[in-house]
Amino acid sequence: MKKRTFKAWSKKEQAEFLSKLAQLIQAGYTLIEALTMVNIQLTKKQQQLITKGMQWLIEGEPFYLVLERLHFQREVIAILCFSEKHGSLSRALEQSSRFLEKKQQQIDTFKRMLRYPAFLMFTVVIVLILVQKMIIPQFSLLYSSMDTRASWLIQGMFALFQFLHFVLLGTGILCIGLTGYYVVFFQKKSTLEKLKMMSRLPFIYKGMQQMHTYLFSLQLSGLLQAGLSIYESLQAFKQQSYLPFLQEISEQMIQDLRKGESMENQVGQSPFFEKHFAAVIKHGEASGMLAREMYTYSQFLLENAELKIEKWISWLQPMIYGLTAFLILIVYLSILLPMYQLMEQV
Repeated sequence: MKKRTFKAWSKKEQAEFLSKLAQLIQAGYTLIEALTMVNIQLTKKQQQLITKGMQWLIEGEPFYLVLERLHFQREVIAILCFSEKHGSLSRALEQSSRFLEKKQQQIDTFKRMLRYPAFLMFTVVIVLILVQKMIIPQFSLLYSSMDTRASWLIQGMFALFQFLHFVLLGTGILCIGLTGYYVVFFQKKSTLEKLKMMSRLPFIYKGMQQMHTYLFSLQLSGLLQAGLSIYESLQAFKQQSYLPFLQEISEQMIQDLRKGESMENQVGQSPFFEKHFAAVIKHGEASGMLAREMYTYSQFLLENAELKIEKWISWLQPMIYGLTAFLILIVYLSILLPMYQLMEQV
């Protein structure tokens, strides 16, 4: 049942579902009425799931737990869990929908732009392996039988193929080793320990740092706007388990608040947040508009993340094409140059 439920909702379908719910609730529908209206437009399998979900709601189960049982994205569940605190369900639904839409758009863009280059790379690697295993040994044997020495350029080409072979072999061994380390050791560490280890990989860590700052500032702004204090908001983060980073960092921040350290100083010294986040908090506290400043900053981070992903892809795609073209040239030369030299010997 778990597997079937998961497959019933893609990220795009989840985003559309949440967006329609938000619109209906803003129009004055109750949650049950909105679910009934949206349910008409869903597939048969999804209708069955939502019917069960409405029954769970009638029995008193919170909406975020219903979505958890339907295997929605954990970020969505966390956002709706916090809406139980700030009381704005329509806003939480909008945020969830937008988050999933942006996430899916980024994944689709990445797949679309890299699908063909990745296919080319895979094909060229297969050809390289075939040339190194089948064609080059035949040329070497032919040179030996004719008692002819290959030119320095051809010897260099053959050595390059040998090098590429070892690179591929080493990459495979490294991937197996990293997978084993991840399963045996990495998974058992806490989220903050994982992030500290990943800080050694700036390219990946920077993106995760930005995403965590976005989620923290967005959800904290909603709780502050609802009238909760910073301490109460952090307690709400600590009590949920859907976003482990928020849970662990809030527990650490609560301890430091009890010691008298301000959130601004904690964020400024923490390696897990964007470097400008402390300045945003300072400005928001000084103006008395901390909730507004945090929300504005979260939207800035989201837009900035989109621009960075587009920039990375625009840089990565031509690099893959260039590398593919180089490897294709190497394959042609490794076949043609020995043939020309042997023809000259004849």
